[in-house]
Amino acid sequence: MASPHPQPITLAAAYVAGADGLLAVGGAQAIAGLTYGVGPIPPCDAVVGPGNKFVTAAKSLVAGRIAIDMLAGPSECLVGILLFYFLFPPPSLLSIFCLLCCFLFLLLFCFC
Repeated sequence: MASPHPQPITLAAAYVAGADGLLAVGGAQAIAGLTYGVGPIPPCDAVVGPGNKFVTAAKSLVAGRIAIDMLAGPSECLVGILLFYFLFPPPSLLSIFCLLCCFLFLLLFCFC
């Protein structure tokens, strides 16, 4: 398991799940460490979990070597935002403005 700042509840969940080891690192570095092994932690069989565009790039590089869950991207973020607003309709113009800001953020930062 990898977590940049593991909290006690994270450590407890890792214990219950039977994790073999813990890397106190995140991002693409964690993907590399879990794929090839680091120190006493051997290479793992699969890497799952969310991440940014660098994690997605790292997962795409190691996909043939180990199993991955999926290559998530901005479209999954957009679907999540839309699903939230369909389940909890915006009560005011301010909520609609926030939704538009989220769209602009996705367009400017995620697709570039």
